[in-house]
Amino acid sequence: MRHLHLDLSTPRPCFRALNDLACLLNASKRYKKGISLDERMLRIEQALNDYRGCLILFVDEVDHVRRDSDTFVTFLVRRLPQAVPARLILVFASNRLDWPDHLDPRVKSFLKTNELIFKPYDALDLQHILRIRVEKGLHAQAVGQGVVEKIAALASRNHGDARQAVALLAKSAYLTEKSGSPITLSLVDEAASAFEQDRYLTMVRTAPVQMRVVLSAVIEAAEKARA
Repeated sequence: MRHLHLDLSTPRPCFRALNDLACLLNASKRYKKGISLDERMLRIEQALNDYRGCLILFVDEVDHVRRDSDTFVTFLVRRLPQAVPARLILVFASNRLDWPDHLDPRVKSFLKTNELIFKPYDALDLQHILRIRVEKGLHAQAVGQGVVEKIAALASRNHGDARQAVALLAKSAYLTEKSGSPITLSLVDEAASAFEQDRYLTMVRTAPVQMRVVLSAVIEAAEKARA
């Protein structure tokens, strides 16, 4: 039995996702241009020609295949099992419950899924994750008492997202480097405020031009009303 972890946490097109899978199977050493999509699929099949056991393929963030996602799923679910002697066990993970709804109906017709829905992390889960990150990335004396518990409580109350909790810890550590003091509870509050502000700034910077113009007009009108 073999298992492969295809990490698609960074969005990419179908060809790039299949190229990453080919690299995991030693069918490709790096990203190559000038190769057709069908050629890339053929090389993946050739890499599995001699394997007759069970192959578990875990595709993390499968909804991040931004272009030709139907082609990607069709290859894994329909073409590949028929082309190789191995028994394939496919595990697709996504944070979007409606991910299959965006697939072509013809693709969904042969995608027989067994769904497992996991609950968001609670405060205790997040504390465990954060303590691992503290042990690996920070000095023990750099984190004040109650800091991990507070970050976990904030994250579990708002979203239960481990990435956001770790990002808040990283933001707190960054402010700690600037101040030269350990991470305190008040510093976590400051980091949470800065983190929220950064998120809105990113949203505005990446918004369409029309939306930014409307936002600018609203701000200008509000300033004139106050004057």
